[in-house]
Amino acid sequence: MRIVRAVEGSVLWLLADNEWARENMLARAENLGVTRERLHFAPRVSPAEYLARFTLADLVLDTFPYNAGTTASDTLWMGTPIVTLSGRSYISRMAGSLLTHIGLPELVTESLADYERLAIRLGNQPQRIASYKRYLAEHGRSSPLFDVPAFVRELEIEFERLALEHRAN
Repeated sequence: MRIVRAVEGSVLWLLADNEWARENMLARAENLGVTRERLHFAPRVSPAEYLARFTLADLVLDTFPYNAGTTASDTLWMGTPIVTLSGRSYISRMAGSLLTHIGLPELVTESLADYERLAIRLGNQPQRIASYKRYLAEHGRSSPLFDVPAFVRELEIEFERLALEHRAN
């Protein structure tokens, strides 16, 4: 809510999956000085509609300590930048790994304070977000992150190396 308060006109878009959670979040937001209208709850939709939603967002805020994995990949595939807080466990480092492999390690933070500062800075600099979106449109899908044939080749080479090493022993 601190990020939403600090970025004028911003809206937090959330999944409408649980009516009790929705009402609790709206009440908590109001207690923290964020009007109900600034939280948008969207229902589950088909995969195509789900992916299309990412193009409507300016910036995605990752969760912590459970980072987005597939969702972060979908976000980047659709050309929307994501800010993440990287922790010490595998589950809290997934989005950071994806951002690094797509060429945007500067969107990975290592403290809650840095996460908030970066999200607020970007939220108040729409031209910078537009630059990230241009980068993702021009380079995202051709980055090593989404180069599946190269990944398969490297994996096959490693499997062959391991098999030969095993056979030699």
